[in-house]
Amino acid sequence: MVGRPERELREDGTPLTALAIALRELRRSAGSPSYREMGQRVHRSPTTLSEAAGGERHPTWDTLHAYVTACGGDPSPWRDRWEAAARRESPKPVPPAVAGPEPAHVPAPEIADPGGPATTATTATTAARPRRPWLWPSVAAACLVLGAAAGFALGAGAGGGGSPSSLASSAARGSTGAPGLGAVAPAPTEAAPTLVVADGSDPQDTGCARLPGVETLDNTEVQQDGVPVGLAQLKYSPGCGASWPRFEPFPGAEISADTVVHVDIVRPATSAEPFAFSAPYVTDQATFGNLALSTGDCVYASVSLETAAGPTPASTTHCFRGKTFVR
Repeated sequence: MVGRPERELREDGTPLTALAIALRELRRSAGSPSYREMGQRVHRSPTTLSEAAGGERHPTWDTLHAYVTACGGDPSPWRDRWEAAARRESPKPVPPAVAGPEPAHVPAPEIADPGGPATTATTATTAARPRRPWLWPSVAAACLVLGAAAGFALGAGAGGGGSPSSLASSAARGSTGAPGLGAVAPAPTEAAPTLVVADGSDPQDTGCARLPGVETLDNTEVQQDGVPVGLAQLKYSPGCGASWPRFEPFPGAEISADTVVHVDIVRPATSAEPFAFSAPYVTDQATFGNLALSTGDCVYASVSLETAAGPTPASTTHCFRGKTFVR
């Protein structure tokens, strides 16, 4: 049975489209295997692999890794390209509504009312691009706009049309009570988070622990003095293509106050040494270990508790490559 042909893609200058076109070229260079064949090679859904090269949605790193591997390629050089597409993925821009002619000497509005709700959005936009050299004209233009707004608000207040504070709030919300006043630039589209993920990173600092789709791949019981006190967990983020260990204490568990929690992640194929982490136990609080990239080789979690009397035996999970159980 012949599969349905893929939707034609044309370069449009976006990293997402460029990534999809590159994936299709890689598949052609590998002899154009069917997505069913590719899925069987890497134990992934053919539909998921097909969507990775569809150019409509940004694939997870786990999916892209599987796609490249199924084509006989090396996923490592693709990491930077995937992260660039993740940082810059956004919907196609929509032209803003025209709010009326703008004075020729006033640049496009970039400074919102300092007291208005647009301040946060303006800050995010400015941080995403280099500071421009024409600072003084911008300040002068802002002063003119704010001066006009203040004069309008005071005049209207004196005429009984409302208090200056209420009129200023209306302007901040985008009211157009006077020509050229209150026209606020559309809020910028929020960019995808920048993820700098590497072996030994913190799963919370990178944002991997907060991304949608995080899963607990395996649990195993942890004991202290022969009493079950919690779980050793192997967590996995498809968006980061990485896993980390976690100790989850049972509610009300009687764990010694001087206990140190050792939460390690081990990649047996490349090194017997774990990515180790330890911290003093805090009552009823989970302890996170460090990240390990896990789409190339399997990793497992190892948790032990140590007191002055010595460490408990390590509790270990099974080994997973991405979401795939290995052993």
